[in-house]
Amino acid sequence: MASLVLLVGPPNCFRAFRNSCMAQPPFDVQLLSSFVQALALARQRAPAAVVLYVDGSDDEAVSLCRDLRGLGDFPVIAASDEHRSDLAIKVLEAGADDFVSLGITPRELRARIRAHIRRALQYAQAHQAVLRLGEIEIDRDRHEVRAGDAHVCLAPKEFALLEYMATKPDRVVRREELLQEIWDLPRGIRSRTLDVHLSRLRQKLNQAGVPVTISTVAGVGYRLSLP
Repeated sequence: MASLVLLVGPPNCFRAFRNSCMAQPPFDVQLLSSFVQALALARQRAPAAVVLYVDGSDDEAVSLCRDLRGLGDFPVIAASDEHRSDLAIKVLEAGADDFVSLGITPRELRARIRAHIRRALQYAQAHQAVLRLGEIEIDRDRHEVRAGDAHVCLAPKEFALLEYMATKPDRVVRREELLQEIWDLPRGIRSRTLDVHLSRLRQKLNQAGVPVTISTVAGVGYRLSLP
């Protein structure tokens, strides 16, 4: 199912943007001029993102922004044809994640929507109790790693390494980033502790038959991926 994106405001403001948002990969775009309808739909079906038209003389849009923020962590992008710092500050303080001019191209707005959705998904994944990656379950509360019937017993730093890299699958994570995030070591410090822990982690995952690969990218860092 395509992600739901709400465009809320005068139809003439968003018509060009609607066509762009329906391009590949498509969003399920709903263009709504009624703030009441927009809030009702957002309550009924959580949107992936909302683009909301605001102007300086209408406090109803700012109020809707607050109401939308109270419904969830989906991104809210305020759009206006007024280039005013005070208006931008007002909507951002009301809960909007971004403020853009309606003078931007449909392609740029689409790119902004996708970027905000991506960050929202990453945030949600990073804060859920059980992190799922394919068949793998990383249970943060129980400090367990499961893959089917297999359970893997990991030391605290091994678990922290797997958990951190699992939030960035298929992305190369630099050595310096891991040393900072897992061991709180300052940049520039050379340490073999990362190599030792990664070796043990790989060995335990392999012995348990966990379908995940941690590959070394020479001179850069490491990548966690599913086979």
